[in-house]
Amino acid sequence: MRATLLILTLCSAALTANAQTIGLQFDKIPVGSQFHYETDERSVYWIEIYKGKHSAYHELHSYWADRNFKPTKPFEIEYFNDAGLKIRSQKLSGSKPRFTFEPFDCARSTAPKCQHVQTTETTGKLPKVGREYFKKPRTWRRDFEARKTGRNLLVIRNADSNRLKRRYTFDDRGVITRMKNISDDLSKGHKLVREMKPQ
Repeated sequence: MRATLLILTLCSAALTANAQTIGLQFDKIPVGSQFHYETDERSVYWIEIYKGKHSAYHELHSYWADRNFKPTKPFEIEYFNDAGLKIRSQKLSGSKPRFTFEPFDCARSTAPKCQHVQTTETTGKLPKVGREYFKKPRTWRRDFEARKTGRNLLVIRNADSNRLKRRYTFDDRGVITRMKNISDDLSKGHKLVREMKPQ
């Protein structure tokens, strides 16, 4: 009886957690799918490609692109768990910082309040200034707040300090179709231009 109650409690907690996030639904995204993005000023273009699940994580690879969306250079790999929530990301140039989020990146949380622990590690070339500082992993706690309306999600990063606000719009698979920087300027953001499915 106690075992049954424990299982029911765990299942209920999992359902509650899933109900308070907008994860990428990778079961609805074919491997090789491309998402073409551009900034609202049409000055920066990039492509995100779903590479499938490798080991424990689903991988989304990002490439800078020209205005015709021809990829030019890879710049980031993001790692997601089975719930479609980002656990880690790896930059591919410069000092190549790696970001790890515990329990996950709160940018996809719809809960009124969310907190994650972010650890940053330098995996590439160390800068000339502050080499000793960058040799060691750095850890911060980040506080978030969220307000969800339909497919729109207002996310407040650093909720206990400078309260940086962004508004995200998602499709029914959790793919970001638009982002606006509310704190800076409504003209600053990006949008999904098109999706290309694998042949």
